[in-house]
Amino acid sequence: LKRFKGTVDKLSGLDSPNAVPVLAYGEHQNQAIVVQEFIEGRTLSEMLKESAGLQLNLVLDIAKQIGEYLGALHQVGIAHGGLDTTGIVLAADGNIKVMNVGLSHGAEVSKLLASKKLDARPFDAPEVREGGERTPRSDFYALGAILFQALTGETLELDPKVPNSRSQRTGLLPELDELMAKCLHTDPSQRVQSSAEFLNGIEEVRLGME
Repeated sequence: LKRFKGTVDKLSGLDSPNAVPVLAYGEHQNQAIVVQEFIEGRTLSEMLKESAGLQLNLVLDIAKQIGEYLGALHQVGIAHGGLDTTGIVLAADGNIKVMNVGLSHGAEVSKLLASKKLDARPFDAPEVREGGERTPRSDFYALGAILFQALTGETLELDPKVPNSRSQRTGLLPELDELMAKCLHTDPSQRVQSSAEFLNGIEEVRLGME
């Protein structure tokens, strides 16, 4: 509960238009609970059920906003730890809101993943599936998996080969696959290391479209 309170205190002061405001938090029947503002909009998961890949400029805008949010989050010492398409909401004002941050990646979850008692998700980095700590670098792995799914409409396979979105969708640039490949590198030290690095990659893709 102490770790939980520390996380929520940091979230309450987070300066990001993509953050979901924390209204209250506490404990009920020995379970930590948090109340956040209701966000009217559609999740990325819901949007992808209706499309085999979203419009490219929309995908890049979503990725940019998530990247900026992760930068603010990591700056205050929090790894999201549970980033996926169900927790990304396109709000009515056009902003992306990122849900479910930092509240579900304790040691018990890591043990369950390592023992195979909890199924790994395609957004979980290889080291996380083996019971390792969730870190900013595992957040960028999850962002790479989200980017791939948003572009192709396909869920990334566990332990993927170098992703090739161009084989599933015409008109995409090699710079985009290069950015995803760096996000999804199995070695965390070779992965995208910072929000600034990711955002530079998105900018290079945009320049290549001109």
